[in-house]
Amino acid sequence: MKTQYTLYQRRAIPRAGTDSPDNWPRWDLYGEPQDEGGPNLYYDIDYLPVVVETDLTPVEYGGGRIEWQSTTGMS
Repeated sequence: MKTQYTLYQRRAIPRAGTDSPDNWPRWDLYGEPQDEGGPNLYYDIDYLPVVVETDLTPVEYGGGRIEWQSTTGMS
């Protein structure tokens, strides 16, 4: 049975420089928006809510990071 989860995707967009594979935005999934500890000098940071439908269970680890676990163990 699939379940829907609302997670938050972290997007970091470089403020300066030209676009290249070295500075593409980074996307990470979190259980909730994270406290960035103030403005970031190098990136514009935002958190976008996303809905994930899966038969796996999100497990939140230190720092709010998500890993997925099946009923038979880690996947």
